[in-house]
Amino acid sequence: MPVNSAAVCSMTLEGEWSIDRAADLLKLLAAELALLETDPAPRTAEIDMKAVAEIDACGCQLLALFLENLRRRGITPVPCGIPSPAMDKIELLGFSGAFAAPAQPTGNLHD
Repeated sequence: MPVNSAAVCSMTLEGEWSIDRAADLLKLLAAELALLETDPAPRTAEIDMKAVAEIDACGCQLLALFLENLRRRGITPVPCGIPSPAMDKIELLGFSGAFAAPAQPTGNLHD
């Protein structure tokens, strides 16, 4: 079955996600949310983070809120490519749950 082009969207995040850039990052994320208001809305948003150079608590908070906004809109966020140093910081700051990839269905054990 062909995949509907609106079923999955992709975005790439890059640079420093820190308090120093919070105002610009907030505008970027608001613009990304606005782009997702299509009909039909995508079901999944792949968020490529391999080019994120640094992240602090403020960056984690902004991204956690963004991911939650996607979920509330019925879009499953799939953060991917998170560099190890960034993931270590995300875990240290207690945001790993917000960045966790969705669980893959395992099927029915009673089939």
